[in-house]
Amino acid sequence: FSTGADLHFFVEKLDKGVVLFKMNRPKARNAISINFVDQFHLAIEQNQDASCIILTSSTPGMFCAGADLKERKEMSPETLIAFKRKMV
Repeated sequence: FSTGADLHFFVEKLDKGVVLFKMNRPKARNAISINFVDQFHLAIEQNQDASCIILTSSTPGMFCAGADLKERKEMSPETLIAFKRKMV
């Protein structure tokens, strides 16, 4: 993953194949960005042996605001199409 402010996920391995994916974009209310999706795919790839993945937030009381609309506003139509395909 990236480091510092670019780290949108923390991965924590628990007992018996259970893995926590903790979303970490509190300032953006865990909004889904390009970096967010890239890190999510990488986390899944790196944890293929998990029997259970739990998606949660690193910030109590907050889950996910949905799409990062500020970032999407700046995307070209081609980038937006590619981004949407990657989310499926």
